[in-house]
Amino acid sequence: MIYVNFISTTYLKDNSPIIANVSDDELVPFIKIAQDTGLQRALGTNLMKDLQNKVANSSLNANEVILLEEYIQPCVVWLVTQEWTLFSHYKYTNKGITKQTSDNSASADFKEVNFLRDDVRNKGEYFKERLTKYLLANQPLFPMYWGGTVDVSTILPKYNNYYSGIYTGRRNLSRYRDGYCTDCGPGEVNEGTWIKL
Repeated sequence: MIYVNFISTTYLKDNSPIIANVSDDELVPFIKIAQDTGLQRALGTNLMKDLQNKVANSSLNANEVILLEEYIQPCVVWLVTQEWTLFSHYKYTNKGITKQTSDNSASADFKEVNFLRDDVRNKGEYFKERLTKYLLANQPLFPMYWGGTVDVSTILPKYNNYYSGIYTGRRNLSRYRDGYCTDCGPGEVNEGTWIKL
């Protein structure tokens, strides 16, 4: 089977905050990882392989073209941007992991990078949810969505596309000093804690 990227680097740059002078060679691996780890969870292995084969053979039907252009491609753009965001800041080199610097700009700190990555993740989750709802509403048009062979390597489509933490129902004691919540102030009570997974 031929592996097919559903977007080009040009499409990615035209539809994301990634600027045109970023090297295509730097972006291509992130398209593959975003499709394999993010998109495949929404499409399932069978539909993803079916669409990749049809793109490679130029045999998409009209419904599959709509699915690809209006739902899959916008989703992949934000999944790739999420994956690339951290690695745009740090690079693996023969000297180890290095942080990017420039004479003309200041590098964002790790907290800022994580803030941006969370925002981009939210956009990716929105487009994955939109894709999933479209597929569920139009299952007869895409028989490979729940069809095809299933073995140990098959990833079945998932309905839940949003990332969230777990509410423990307990206080985060590290946030309490001198009898009050360090985030809330004196007299305020924090009833529980969210833990990111």
